[in-house]
Amino acid sequence: MRTPVVASLAALLLAAGVRLPGLGERSLASAEQAAFVESQGFSTRAVLPTGRPLAADALPRRAAPPPLDIAGLTAWVRVAGASETALRLPSAVAGILTAMVAALVAGQLAGPWAAAWAGGLVAFSPIHTLASRHVGPEAPFVLVLVAALALLARVEVSGSRSAAIALGLALALLAASGVTAFAAIAVLLLAWLPLRADRRPAAGLAAAVTIVSVAGAALLGLARSPLDFGEIPSWVPETTASGAVRCAGASFTRVAGLEYHLLVSQARYVLPLTALFVGLMAWGAARLPRRVRRLLVAGTALPFLLGSALALAAGRVTPLQAHRLVAALPFLALLLAAGLASLRGWRAWVAGVAAGATVVAFLALALARPGYETSPTQATARAIARCRAGLVGVQRPLDLQALAAWGVPGPFILRTTTAPSPAGPAILVGPSSTCVSGGATCGTLPRCPAD
Repeated sequence: MRTPVVASLAALLLAAGVRLPGLGERSLASAEQAAFVESQGFSTRAVLPTGRPLAADALPRRAAPPPLDIAGLTAWVRVAGASETALRLPSAVAGILTAMVAALVAGQLAGPWAAAWAGGLVAFSPIHTLASRHVGPEAPFVLVLVAALALLARVEVSGSRSAAIALGLALALLAASGVTAFAAIAVLLLAWLPLRADRRPAAGLAAAVTIVSVAGAALLGLARSPLDFGEIPSWVPETTASGAVRCAGASFTRVAGLEYHLLVSQARYVLPLTALFVGLMAWGAARLPRRVRRLLVAGTALPFLLGSALALAAGRVTPLQAHRLVAALPFLALLLAAGLASLRGWRAWVAGVAAGATVVAFLALALARPGYETSPTQATARAIARCRAGLVGVQRPLDLQALAAWGVPGPFILRTTTAPSPAGPAILVGPSSTCVSGGATCGTLPRCPAD
């Protein structure tokens, strides 16, 4: 019992060490801005007029209730504020706790040494670490999924009614998340539990709680359809059968921990490393009890199979984007951990060093990657709010809405890159710069008496 507990605490500390430092250093990316703007009641789908002054209180507001993740972010901002660090902190905390819980689940399903490997693999997972340093639903919902696996293991052992109720609530969150992979995993877990006859009463209770909770969330407008992919940009490639296979393989490579795109253009160039990971997963699956093996293999494969089917049906590869398939990570990590933990002697050392060094190296590359996308920061918004100089000219609608969400009253004017500067004093806000314009020149934003 001591090894899984120690492994979980070590995973907690390791995950915190790579997720918390520098959490607020980078400006918000577009997806993060959209989540923040929606959490403050503005509508990111509204079309803003170009070249016409618009006050913050006149911006289009969201008509429908927010989905679960946006509602949670709204409540969090009211408590913690809206700095870049505060906005990302829920994802970071969720990512840290996920590594700890994954170690405990691995200890229950595959033994004490698997707990150590699973905790480390999740703690250093590049794609999960990046999601944990991002304003978005992926990291929190992965935590809910891993907690559901822990509750499932408890129900499997004891048939506890309280654990079954908690499991039903966790699965309801996944089903109402609006992310296809998480919703599919929720259905998988509900279908897996009653395969054991003596656990069917607990399975029925969990299913009833899930159905009632999802129905309630839908009535309140908090549930999001798992088939709603939003507006698909025109640059997203169309889907072909061979393209779906390639996209699924590339996304699997990233979910497994190989951020290949930071080094090479295509996933096939890291195929030997991918084959090593698949081989270790197969080795681990072969040594698990049949019932556990079926669950973990199905949980790993289901997001990619369903994503491929949806990509073919939708005609675009959007459902196969790696961040939409991160629900497979806990299952993949458990299989990989089981494989590594079952090796002995020099094989254990060679495979462990190879797998661990690979994941850590790709994580280092991911964390060292410069941020190419920039946007106005909260500090910029505060300076503009204190030092208003007539109009605030903004090039991108999301930047305009984010400034309003940070408390800049405006008036704003949405301008194109080729449009002349507004006549008279104005603050011009671009993707990576802010300055004061007097019509002909543009100087730095001055310090105000309030500073």
